[in-house]
Amino acid sequence: MAETLEDAAEMISLAGNREKTYGIIQNRRYSGGIINFRDSLDSGKIGQLTTLNADFYLGAHFDGFRTKMDHVLLFDMAIHCFDQARFIGNIEPVSVYAYDWNPKGSWYKHGASAMAIFEMSNKVFFSYRGSWCSEGFDTSWDCSWKAIGEKGALIWDGNDKIEGEVPDINPEFICTKKLLAISNSNNLDFPGHSGAIHEFFDCLEAGSLPQTVCTDNFKSLSMVLSAIKSAETGKKVKIQY
Repeated sequence: MAETLEDAAEMISLAGNREKTYGIIQNRRYSGGIINFRDSLDSGKIGQLTTLNADFYLGAHFDGFRTKMDHVLLFDMAIHCFDQARFIGNIEPVSVYAYDWNPKGSWYKHGASAMAIFEMSNKVFFSYRGSWCSEGFDTSWDCSWKAIGEKGALIWDGNDKIEGEVPDINPEFICTKKLLAISNSNNLDFPGHSGAIHEFFDCLEAGSLPQTVCTDNFKSLSMVLSAIKSAETGKKVKIQY
């Protein structure tokens, strides 16, 4: 969207002044898996969400500009995961503490690995762990997720597999668990990029706004830039949007 919040705000203002619909390709929102995961969470079967964890580990051998970027993982990739967290939990960012580094063996200039802890609305905490130079046991490009609620937990592999567990009837020191029935009813005709584009054109015809309208994506961009600021300063950063 932009490299700074100031530039992003200017673009939003220009679009508004010209009465243009300005949408962002947040293609990770457009999959049956993420919608089923969100719906399972919204069902209340694990109670109110308290914690959301995401892991992203791939050995992505790019060439070109990415190998020369500062904070490459946080700046170029993590926005997808951060936006997913907002979508999955219906939560908004409050603050972040982040750290990024370049591990041994990295083929990037800077920041190929990162961790971040976000305080979100509704007293939910969201943690992110990731690397673009991790070889072995790759996650999905959509991350591997765990949602922890007051009554149980859900996991999603970032593809089509979603599982849920809650304690069995009799409480114990370590309770036995039972599996939850998970619906996989959302099979989208237009997943990924095509889903974002189709929704955009549908909204233009209907006179409505796409879910990834610029004013919404501004919050995800703010998460990215605040995480980078935290990594650079070593301090927790309050997120403004």
